[in-house]
Amino acid sequence: MKSGAAKSLPATVMGFTADAGSGPAVLYKDANHKMIGVGAPLSSPLASLVEYIKKDKTRAGTGWCGGTGATDSIVCYVDTKDGVINLSSTSSEIPLETLVAFANELAAAVGVE
Repeated sequence: MKSGAAKSLPATVMGFTADAGSGPAVLYKDANHKMIGVGAPLSSPLASLVEYIKKDKTRAGTGWCGGTGATDSIVCYVDTKDGVINLSSTSSEIPLETLVAFANELAAAVGVE
């Protein structure tokens, strides 16, 4: 993703709406109050973060998604020019396929360099 992507997140992605008061991370919620968190860029390289994905590793945008092995935690690590953005949810709320699609839509919305 391009530079500044984390600072110019869209208001909606795939029917999920950004919660303006959610702090440094942005929480996207759907009509059923299911949530996807989008964190501020991390300084760790993508390759080291992807090691935390223990199951169902799936390509998404400029990064990877999958399960962390911790109960039902699912994550995406998406590379940007400013660092790696972490997307997260739980598989009991959001299927991995939906998180992957969300990551792809987010990448398309903010642009890729």
